[in-house]
Amino acid sequence: MGGDEDSGVASDRVISSEYARVVRQPSNDGILWDATNKPTLGTKAAAIALPLSIALVSNFTYMACGGIAQKKYLEFVEDGGGTSSVKDGFWADDRRLPDLLLDIFEQNGLHSSHDSLMLWTKISDYFPVLITFTCLVYLVCRQKYVLANRLMLTQSFLVLLNSIAENITVLPSSYGYDRCLKYLEIEDSSELTFGITPTGSCVAMIWSGHIVNMLIPAHVLGCALEEDYWKGQGRRICRICGVVKPKTFLMVFLGLIETWILLAARGHYSVDMMLGIMLALLTLTNKSLNIIFLLANPFVASMIDPEELELLKMPHGALRDRVRSMRTEAVENERGGETNEANERTHMLP
Repeated sequence: MGGDEDSGVASDRVISSEYARVVRQPSNDGILWDATNKPTLGTKAAAIALPLSIALVSNFTYMACGGIAQKKYLEFVEDGGGTSSVKDGFWADDRRLPDLLLDIFEQNGLHSSHDSLMLWTKISDYFPVLITFTCLVYLVCRQKYVLANRLMLTQSFLVLLNSIAENITVLPSSYGYDRCLKYLEIEDSSELTFGITPTGSCVAMIWSGHIVNMLIPAHVLGCALEEDYWKGQGRRICRICGVVKPKTFLMVFLGLIETWILLAARGHYSVDMMLGIMLALLTLTNKSLNIIFLLANPFVASMIDPEELELLKMPHGALRDRVRSMRTEAVENERGGETNEANERTHMLP
C-alpha cells in the first residue's frame, strides 16, 4: 500500500494544505462535503450496492454450507456408538459437552422446556439482525459511506471464515440432538434437505456468529453516533464517568445482552462466544483490513479527498517518522530565528 518514500511525499502534500484544512474539515472518515466534492447519485448508489452485493453472496454461501455440518452431526449421533437407537446412546436427552456458563444456567433452572429454549433462540437470532438493519439504515441516511462499506465488508469477511471453521471440525451441538430436530422440524437426518436457512443451523458452534454479527454493527453505529453527537470540531470525545467512550459502552452493552440471550437459549458454548468477541475486536481494530476494505470499493474511495486517502493509507511508522521530522525542523527553525535575531542586534551596536 505504498512504501515509506511514497507516504512521505503524501504527508508533505497534506502538511502543505494545512491552512486550507482549517476551513475544509473532513467528515465521515475523510469525505469532504463541500463545493469541491459533489459525488453523483450513481456513485452514492454504487458505493452501497457493491458491498451489499458482496454481503448477500457471502451470507447465502454461509447458509448453504450450514447444512453440511448439520447433516454430519445428526448422522454422528444416530450412529449410536453400537446402540440400537439415539434414546439409548451417549447423546440421549439432549446431552452436550461440559460448559462452565451453560452449566451455571442449567443448575439455576434457567434452561426449562424446549418451548422456552426455542423462544430465546428466536430472540437470539433476530436481535443482531435488527441492530444490523438499524445501523445500516442510519449510515445510509446520514451518508456515511465509508462506515457502511466497513460494516458490510467486515461482516462478509468473517461470515465466510465462519463457514469454513464450522465445517472443518463439527462440534456436538449445544442444543442437543432432540432439540436440534425440533428446531429443524424433522424426525431424523434422512429428512434433512439442503437449502437456505436465514438463521443458520443448529450445529453452528465455533465461532459464535451471533456475537460477531452483534459487535460489528454495534461498533460501527457507535463510531457514527460519536461523529454526529459525541464529538465536535475542536472538542474531545465525551466519556462516561470520564473513562469509557460511549461507543465502547454501546458495544459492550449490546454484546452482553446477546451473550445472556444465547446462554438462556443454550445456543452456543462459552468458548464460541469468547472466540466471537476476540475475532470481532481484532478485526475491527485492524488498520490494514480497514484500508483493504476501503480500497476494495472504488466508489467510496473516489469520494474521499485524495490527501486524506493518502494519509489513511500511510503506515504508522512512516507517520511517526514524519512527525519526528516536523519536530526537528520546527526546533531548528526556532533556533535559526533566534540566531538571526541575535546577529541583527549585534550589527546594530556602535
